[in-house]
Amino acid sequence: MHFSRTLLIALEGLGCIGRRRDDCPIPLKDIASALRASPTYLSKILQQLTRAGLLRTVMGPHGGYHLARKPCEITLLEVVELFDGPREVIAHQRAGKYSPKVVEMLQWCAEPSRERLAQLTVVNLVEAFE
Repeated sequence: MHFSRTLLIALEGLGCIGRRRDDCPIPLKDIASALRASPTYLSKILQQLTRAGLLRTVMGPHGGYHLARKPCEITLLEVVELFDGPREVIAHQRAGKYSPKVVEMLQWCAEPSRERLAQLTVVNLVEAFE
């Protein structure tokens, strides 16, 4: 299974933000520094997470990002599907072009990964940083 660079940065960013124990927002430059990522590229990723309702932003000199929900309420499946699309995309988009049996086999393989991703949360990302 292939995961995009954007997805991996998004997950690391959520883990970094989720580690914050207080409710103070984390500035973009601090997240970029922790991840060794381009602030410009990271900003675009964090904007997508914000639009999806996973992050909130605070503007101003003491602004930054923080989680929009509790870490245990944000699943990795939400994030994966936001950046890499639905895991069952082959069945919906290509079922008419290819053998139904082949598509069925691929779906059978994809379902366990969807279930695992739905069980993992930002809490697991935070633990990976510790």
